[in-house]
Amino acid sequence: MLRVLTALLVLAFAAAEARPRLVSMDFRDADLGKVAEHVSRVTGRNILLSEQVRGGKITILAPRPVTRAEAFRAFLSALELNALTVVRSGKMWKVARQADAKGMAIPTYVDPKR
Repeated sequence: MLRVLTALLVLAFAAAEARPRLVSMDFRDADLGKVAEHVSRVTGRNILLSEQVRGGKITILAPRPVTRAEAFRAFLSALELNALTVVRSGKMWKVARQADAKGMAIPTYVDPKR
């Protein structure tokens, strides 16, 4: 009987872990730094903000909870609407103006067999 209960508990925990974790992403005229901090916390991504973009405001209207992946996509979309983007640098995501990002060094990978 104990084995059956243990197996049922293991299955219940596995099923709970399989469900995507939902998070809140409802921000009205919010400080970009606060939104970036929230996105970093819920997605586990490291986000860098420069002084040039930190004071900006963004709005994301999502009255219902979203998955962590949807939260990151919403963040990226809100940045784009404000002429901002992210540039990945190792384990970091740098928020930058789109015009500035064009001149940033980004990794380029070449197929060594060519």
